[in-house]
Amino acid sequence: MEQYFEITRKSIEYDNYFSYLSDSNVCREIVNQFFSDHNITSDTYSVDCGKLWISDNSANREKYGSQLSKDSRSGLTAFKKNSPIGRAWKALNVEVPNKPYVPFFFNGGLGKIRTRLFHVNDRVYCSIEAVDYDIKFTAPFGFIEMKASEFFKALEDKAD
Repeated sequence: MEQYFEITRKSIEYDNYFSYLSDSNVCREIVNQFFSDHNITSDTYSVDCGKLWISDNSANREKYGSQLSKDSRSGLTAFKKNSPIGRAWKALNVEVPNKPYVPFFFNGGLGKIRTRLFHVNDRVYCSIEAVDYDIKFTAPFGFIEMKASEFFKALEDKAD
């Protein structure tokens, strides 16, 4: 049974969500500046395990050659940690913020959990469903349970 909630300003999760968004923007700005400083062009990127991953394409392979790992995943390849660009990235000591994990907002929850977390203007919404079990989650402090129709209306408003 999927449940829908508005997370109000009374909940610490409200502030944590907007902190995550702010920290993500700062991280993105650092990456963009790093790309500019090192003349890196990539449609997509990722940061994982202290490595900077960029698009794995022939142009990047030709441009960066031995600085790039031979491994590729999801269309990305990483700069080797000991390459000049890899060392420059490591020196920045960038920590990528983690999106708040909705199941941690609630007590309980077993097996596969399906969630959503988003905002529309200054209102934060989440949904949670225990796929393998019929669990009714209790709304944490500062959460207001809402009808599915209200939740999906907010989701539509986000898309506009």
